[in-house]
Amino acid sequence: MKKTTFLLLLISICFVSERLQAQESTEKEAKNSISISLGHTHVIKGVRDGKNQWLALPSWAIDYNRELNESWYVGLHNEIITEDFEVKSAKEEVIERTFPVSMVAVVGFRPKEYLSFIVGGGAEWAEEETFQVIRLGVEPAFPISDYMELVIGAMYDFKINAYNSWSISFGVARKF
Repeated sequence: MKKTTFLLLLISICFVSERLQAQESTEKEAKNSISISLGHTHVIKGVRDGKNQWLALPSWAIDYNRELNESWYVGLHNEIITEDFEVKSAKEEVIERTFPVSMVAVVGFRPKEYLSFIVGGGAEWAEEETFQVIRLGVEPAFPISDYMELVIGAMYDFKINAYNSWSISFGVARKF
């Protein structure tokens, strides 16, 4: 009986020790994350059937981030709007956009454990024309497990000499 109790105690200690080591290595090694999000991009100066109209366009985002330390990270945020649309530019010209894709290099600051502020620059490509983009955003993330997070993004994109848009998205991030 004593041998069985001792053996069970030894196995339990080994199991707990292994779990603690796995948690420590997870925290140290999980510096990368990739997320996929579904959202809506809002264009205030949209044009539909020749009339000015606020447009809410479906979009997908795939983002990669690399932690530099506990507060800072860099990333590459990519978005595609899955509809064609027209918009009035800053010069009041009507611009057509066919499935625009944006790629923005970002720097994120995390003042709290699950809240990030983002700033970055990049470009938005479409069949018709390419625009430079400056992005500002906020991105809270809520842990689901050791490796997964629920991500909510709110971004504002300034398309230089073109139009502006804002988006809200919900997604899942995988840390590795």
